[in-house]
Amino acid sequence: MIIITQPHATEAQIERIIARVREFGLDVQINRGASRVIICVIGSAELAKEKPLAAMPGVEAVYSGADLIADDIGTLPTLLVFMRPGALRPRKPLEFPRHR
Repeated sequence: MIIITQPHATEAQIERIIARVREFGLDVQINRGASRVIICVIGSAELAKEKPLAAMPGVEAVYSGADLIADDIGTLPTLLVFMRPGALRPRKPLEFPRHR
């Protein structure tokens, strides 16, 4: 799960978001930018409730599962894809032809 703060969210708001995530038994990795903070939630997103986090003061957006974030920067699009573990595993084992 990724939590993006509003531009210039206060340090108190950011600390409250982090504390709330940790209340769910999850850990965080914090990435600070010029005007926003990206909080990467480490652990099972099933333990966190997305809606209460999205409604917290200072939160701009919450992304989880296979959400896609797209942002055009000039002519170069920047894409980040977040997927749950095992999302790309085939549903049945791959079969390869046997060479003799």
